[in-house]
Amino acid sequence: MQEALGLVETVGISTAIEVADVMVKAANVKLLEMENTRGGGYMTIKIVGDVGAVKAAVDAAKAAGIKYGNFVSASVIARPADGMAAVFCNPKVPYQRANGYNKTYKEEVKKEVKEEVKPEPKPEVKAEVKAEPKPEPKPEPKKETKTQTPKKTTTKTSKKKGTK
Repeated sequence: MQEALGLVETVGISTAIEVADVMVKAANVKLLEMENTRGGGYMTIKIVGDVGAVKAAVDAAKAAGIKYGNFVSASVIARPADGMAAVFCNPKVPYQRANGYNKTYKEEVKKEVKEEVKPEPKPEVKAEVKAEPKPEPKPEPKKETKTQTPKKTTTKTSKKKGTK
């Protein structure tokens, strides 16, 4: 008998841990993996078990995720294709290419990077002797002569009492 695959997606690791705990406690299922997907803090919890148990666990997880306000989506695959759980739940498992050659994606990327990066030979540079420029003589500052201006004197006129 083939096991069903259950997937629940949430936002945030704390919600993912809570949801995974609810799933395992709600039904007789096995927790395969909690995957931190790319960007946005999305987490995918993957479980396997009997179809009825997986459906019950996913329903309980959906209720818990909604309770925390971080539920995104849920899915139950009753009869996944052979090897599907192994490929999606363990990225180190080699995938089958169309031409029958097996290798992991990471190995393929590393090989491409190694082929593309080629060090370029550095051209020989002869040392050139450059004469240092002589500093220009600074002109002496002009001396300013101060001329005194005569001070203006003001006289106060006093008003006599009783005059307008």
